[in-house]
Amino acid sequence: MTTKIIEWLDKQGYPLEMRVAKLFIEKGFTVRHSPYYLDQETETRREIDLIASVLLGRDDRALKFTFAIECKNNNDKPWVSFCSKRHSLHPRAFISQKCATNTACKLLDEFAKRDFVFEEGFIFKQPERPAYNITQAFVSDSDKTYAAMYSAAKASWSLIKPYYNAINYNEIVIPLVVIGGKLFESHLDDLGEFKVEEVKRTTVIWSNPLVGMPHTTICIETFDKLNEHLEIYKREIKEFFKQSEEVFSRLY
Repeated sequence: MTTKIIEWLDKQGYPLEMRVAKLFIEKGFTVRHSPYYLDQETETRREIDLIASVLLGRDDRALKFTFAIECKNNNDKPWVSFCSKRHSLHPRAFISQKCATNTACKLLDEFAKRDFVFEEGFIFKQPERPAYNITQAFVSDSDKTYAAMYSAAKASWSLIKPYYNAINYNEIVIPLVVIGGKLFESHLDDLGEFKVEEVKRTTVIWSNPLVGMPHTTICIETFDKLNEHLEIYKREIKEFFKQSEEVFSRLY
């Protein structure tokens, strides 16, 4: 019976959620399990798997980064992203179009004007070939992928909206979906040939204004590389905060 319960729980994704939370905690994030958020459109309370936050600085120069995380176990049915270089945003737009409070939006706008180039990163460094949609292989519909991205995005906006106009409150929320199985990228090469290859992460620039911006940027990560990639997220966040100190001095 114990084995059957473990197998059932694994199929539901609960162990994946716990493992993801453990990795974030080990990297210094504060994690909340299964918090509820208010869907602003339907005024219905919904559940998100994890909320992970880290705070840098203090007082009116504090900057909070939060991940709104959905975890999906897709071991038998990989996810496939649809990617194109032509789907890229202007580099400044990729930085500024984030789910953020009003003062954090001003910080992002000021930062975007500087044309600072990150050597590595996933939040502010746009991939060469971002995804515009994602589906699950070997099923007749893409409801699970859509629902995961939608939930992460809606939860992100619900965290921001109550504090959007709070004075000197700087928070940026990143929608993130972590999958337990494989992820593939599909695209057309320079000769117009259709290509499919396995990847470990992708960035979806979704033409769905769920976070108060024209586009919603969602990070998709495979669990087997998450620990390594979290180090990159941390370095990118610290570098952004470091580079923002001069902007803080002018805004406040």
